[in-house]
This record gives sequence, structure tokens and C-alpha cells, in this order.
Amino acid sequence: MADALQRWFGDAFGLDNEAIPDDPRFHHLVAGLAALADWIASDRQFFQYSAPFDLSYDSTAHRRADSALSSIGFDLEKLARRPAPTFMQITGHAA
Repeated sequence: MADALQRWFGDAFGLDNEAIPDDPRFHHLVAGLAALADWIASDRQFFQYSAPFDLSYDSTAHRRADSALSSIGFDLEKLARRPAPTFMQITGHAA
């Protein structure tokens, strides 16, 4: 498993990487992205159980993730062109 993590996320193991920001906004963003990724990856419509461990599964996972994101309407190109929503727009409450 350690070999797979280094292969899939090699940049995270470099010595010249910057430190993780010590900013609550960054922590919340990462936690939100992790929750979203977990929610999408838990959908058996897109990600069926796969055993045993396969070092090359990342290419399969990427294809399935692309399909899942398209299927739920998560279009990164469209999202990138929009301005970020305000807190009021998201929650209906003033900040």
C-alpha cells in the first residue's frame, strides 16, 4: 500500500514541498473535498467493490471518477467560469 501511495501521490513525498497551510479555511476546504470525494466514491453505481488490492487501480478509478462527476453534473470547466458564491447565497444568512 505504501508503494501505491508514493506512486499515486508522488509529489506529496518530495522534500521541496511547501508546508500545509495552517489556516482554518484551508482545513475546512480539505475536509469538505474529502467528504465530497467519499460521498461520490461510495456510490456503487460508479465504484463497484474491487478486490484484491491492485496497484494499477488508479487509472480505473480516474475513469470512474470522470464518469461519476459528469453524471452528477459536476462540470469543473463551468464551475471555474463562475464567481465563488457568497455565504449569503449558500446559506441564506448574513456572514
